[in-house]
Amino acid sequence: MKLLKFGRKNIYYLLLGVLTLILLFSQVYLQETLIESRNDATVVNISGKQRMHSQMIAKLSLQLRYEEDPVRFEEYKKELAEAHDSWKQAHHYLKKHEDVLDHEPIQKLFIELDPLFEEIDIASERLLALRFSQSGDSIAMYANKVRDNEKSFLVLMDSITNLFEDLSVARISKMSIVEFSLLAITLLIIITEIILIFRPLIKQGDRTKADFLNLNKVINSLNNYAIFFMDLEGNVQTWSDSATNLKGYLSEEVEGSNHRTFYPTEVQIQKTPEQLLLDARNNQVAKYEGWVLKKDGSRFWASKTIMTINDAAGKIIGYGNITHDLTDFKKAEEVRVIEMKNKEMEQFTYIASHDLQEPLRTISNYVQVIEEDHAHELNQTIFSYLSSMKRATRRMSNLIKGLLDHSRLGKSSELEYIDTNDLMSELMVDLKGIVEENNAHLKIENLPKINGYQVELNQLFQNLVINAIKFKKPDEEPQIFVNCELIENSWRFSVSDNGIGIKQKYFDRIFKIFQRVQTSSKYEGYGIGLAHCKKIVQLHEGEIWVKSKEGVGSTFYFTLPSNLI
Repeated sequence: MKLLKFGRKNIYYLLLGVLTLILLFSQVYLQETLIESRNDATVVNISGKQRMHSQMIAKLSLQLRYEEDPVRFEEYKKELAEAHDSWKQAHHYLKKHEDVLDHEPIQKLFIELDPLFEEIDIASERLLALRFSQSGDSIAMYANKVRDNEKSFLVLMDSITNLFEDLSVARISKMSIVEFSLLAITLLIIITEIILIFRPLIKQGDRTKADFLNLNKVINSLNNYAIFFMDLEGNVQTWSDSATNLKGYLSEEVEGSNHRTFYPTEVQIQKTPEQLLLDARNNQVAKYEGWVLKKDGSRFWASKTIMTINDAAGKIIGYGNITHDLTDFKKAEEVRVIEMKNKEMEQFTYIASHDLQEPLRTISNYVQVIEEDHAHELNQTIFSYLSSMKRATRRMSNLIKGLLDHSRLGKSSELEYIDTNDLMSELMVDLKGIVEENNAHLKIENLPKINGYQVELNQLFQNLVINAIKFKKPDEEPQIFVNCELIENSWRFSVSDNGIGIKQKYFDRIFKIFQRVQTSSKYEGYGIGLAHCKKIVQLHEGEIWVKSKEGVGSTFYFTLPSNLI
């Protein structure tokens, strides 16, 4: 009885208010889960790097054991020190991750892993402390200790990495369940309640204006949702403020328009809008997930629910539409997938590049031995063969080094506030030799102060200036002009020259790694420099392109955000 006295209308509003609160809390939960999902991707990435560094430590330890050259021995020690430091940092990060504290299977694996970690750590430090002249038995003992423990260490790290990946997948699945179940059900209840309130309005026509305004207030309070109503043909009849906020249309601009307007052309061609109405008519509700359009033509990833509206007799008189913006969720999932793929590619590139250097060193060493110890037995033809072998191994070694450098770009840098005028001044000191040797003339104007990565930007400008000098005309001194201007929210830099130029059909190809346009022997190179430039510019969230005319010269443009943080 007390409930009846409270009034059915007020009960509706109370229920709608409670459901709206549930919706808002679930949105907060999803946002927090998105952040946790990004952290998961980082943890999986570091876990993979931990495994990679462990393999490098074992390999370098064995190389120290068998190395007979003192210079090469010290080089291996330096590489071992770097791999050892990175290995320890990755291990400490993983142990501090909050999931380790809450996940019993991972805790147990780390309990097994810790003794192995300590054994490898101690043996590696002892190896680093040894000198080439010291006993080979000591080196062999510590190298064997690293090797013996590393195998078990890798098995446990694989298990830990798999568990971290399972946690990440489970979190994404949980988000999907919450996103597509809880919120969808909540919205269905909301729209059902709205319909229940509207039905008396349709039937009786005697509700007050205040009732309608209160109802409208509930609809308009929903963020990232567009709620509107359509007639039997799919033409918009009622448009909410929440729909305006999400899609950009004012009610007077869109009312009477068909809902096909909100779908991209390729979706319209497939007759998806019409099929959704047909499915809703047959099943009372229809769902769609995909790209939809805003007023300005931009796209966003959405989940749409279309349901029928019935009169008091149960006859279908129209449709209700709920569109939910899932762009952030979509981007988070794409970022997670990309980071996982990048992690795998980085590991492959690093290990493959390092391993490929070893057979090249072996070939080079044997060629040197043959030249030094058997010179009196060789004729000029054999010497020419050996010379060709040395050039080929040197070129292959440089290609592998370029690939390794390309994979490392941006991995350990932090943003700095950089005066690009000072950067170019320092670069000119470094390039003084090649500038004077080629009588190059450089003019530098209007360079700004920006946020960026110091080492990478230095390499970017260096590659572009060196290319401008290298690809000069035989009978002209290089004229190079470096300039910059602010265009909207980006600095647009340009590096122009009067060199040999580039054919238009090669404008895209030159930015791909190992792709060379000039194959003439007088233009040395490996097709890596401009690929580095593109990756560096992309690291700064910018773009790079070229304008050129063969025989006249080239201008390389690249943009860097003025507000990069």
